[in-house]
Amino acid sequence: MVSSSDMYGAIGCLALGGLTLVNWGFAMFSDHWYADMVRYQSKRWFNFGRNTESVITPAAGLSFIFFGVGMFLYPVDADESAMGWILGGGAVFFLFVAVVGLIPFRLPGPMYPEWQLERRRRRAQEAARANWEHETGSIVSRGRHAAPPKTATDAGGQYGQYAGDTGGEDPLKSSDSLPMRARSPRDEDSDGGPGGGMNI
Repeated sequence: MVSSSDMYGAIGCLALGGLTLVNWGFAMFSDHWYADMVRYQSKRWFNFGRNTESVITPAAGLSFIFFGVGMFLYPVDADESAMGWILGGGAVFFLFVAVVGLIPFRLPGPMYPEWQLERRRRRAQEAARANWEHETGSIVSRGRHAAPPKTATDAGGQYGQYAGDTGGEDPLKSSDSLPMRARSPRDEDSDGGPGGGMNI
């Protein structure tokens, strides 16, 4: 039978582990104000190095969860059950992973909250650009230094023709003929050559 002290210990481990994993999920994958607060607290108060949010926090949360489940299901005879060994071994393993996370080795980019935040911002920019293209019927050049083309607005504030030519007309398409080739000083000095100095 589970005693009151064991029950409180199991509930405390489960609550602490669940809260730790929830905070880790917000810090890694959310732009909510609570996520900003968690990231700030992680950098100011609970900063254990480079891998705090990538390794230490999730490993510690899982260790508390395994400990809590083990204390709740097997308060006395955990060593006499295979499941008890699995839960206890999992708790010790994740605790070991959290300790290893104190070593400031570099991990792949997706395991860091800064990388996830930058990816969300980039996707938001791409979505806004695609929405702008859809509304204006324009195609924006892609690339790191690409910028949306300048547009002229009318009195009603609606997007109009591209700026740079009156009425938005392409100057290369406004004339039916190409401009005549200018005469060179060599043609004037030599009085021509073929054609008597006249441009052909």
